[in-house]
Amino acid sequence: MDQSTGEAAAAASPVVFRSCRFSVQLERVRVSSSGCRCGLAQTGRIGPQNLLVPVEKHIARLSRLPSELTCCVLDARQLLGPPYRAFFALAPRATMRLNQVVRPRRLDLCCCGLSKTGTHSMAGIFSRYRNAHHPDTEVRLPLASALLKDELDEVEAMQLLRRRDSLLWLEIESSTLAGILIKPLADACPTKRFVLTIRDVYSWCDSWLDHNINWPPAPGSPWAALDRLRLGADGSEPTRFDAPLTALGFPPLRCFFQLWARHNSEVLDALSPDRLLVVRTHELVERLPDIAAWAGVPPETLQADQAWLFRTVEPHRVLATLDASYVRETADQYCGILMAEHFADVTWH
Repeated sequence: MDQSTGEAAAAASPVVFRSCRFSVQLERVRVSSSGCRCGLAQTGRIGPQNLLVPVEKHIARLSRLPSELTCCVLDARQLLGPPYRAFFALAPRATMRLNQVVRPRRLDLCCCGLSKTGTHSMAGIFSRYRNAHHPDTEVRLPLASALLKDELDEVEAMQLLRRRDSLLWLEIESSTLAGILIKPLADACPTKRFVLTIRDVYSWCDSWLDHNINWPPAPGSPWAALDRLRLGADGSEPTRFDAPLTALGFPPLRCFFQLWARHNSEVLDALSPDRLLVVRTHELVERLPDIAAWAGVPPETLQADQAWLFRTVEPHRVLATLDASYVRETADQYCGILMAEHFADVTWH
């Protein structure tokens, strides 16, 4: 079979690569002795039907085969498409049913606080249960980015999050992504209870800055891209008082304080009191009995020695290098209401 014949055979109909998580449709696959190149179908909105998973590993495997054998493989995938798709359509459902029978949930809890408010610690406290910190990031991170860009179909996101929750079948999850996706996640999982870990805006901002100085994000990191999106860093003009931050490569102070206020407000507004427990970070240990009662588990099953995970090892106290009046005024402008409600005794000197 020559190259042109191989190309025609491969391009005759779409090829579907499917895993137990997603399906990816290759609109056009060109087969040659040098390998395969593909174009992926995408639309402007993110939903489960077009949330793509990288297929480079599949392409790499095909590219190592002779062109004649590669076309045979593609033809076989097309021929076996219906039963292949049917099998993987049923597999997740079978997994969900098996989870419910073999591994019943003892609790169904989600910590949805901002990063640097104790989300690592919440997962650690429940280490005797099926737990995860930032679970399912390959699904939730793109969804969170799409929501922040107003490109998310919330109904489709809710359906996807419900299926993923049933497949993962965790008893406790802890992630700031849950806070971003709080509305579709709460609707998708109506029996799930939530814990909002909250820290005063001053110590939280300092901790966030310390983390990014001590562990700079890798170039191209999707987490770094998400942070810039959440902070509204692009196009935000600094004032002269923000010079210490901009010298370190950070956006203006108001970006951090706006994020703190928005994240916490959205969680508080989205959940009724019968589904949300608010825990101040510095009270995490002393409130373990309350947390256990909220989760419906014996207090002795919680790990108090895991309550201070991922603490800052090298504080830089960047906030103290800014003008104190500027810090206080910015906090009052963006965070005044929440700070008065949850941290009335905290001020900035």
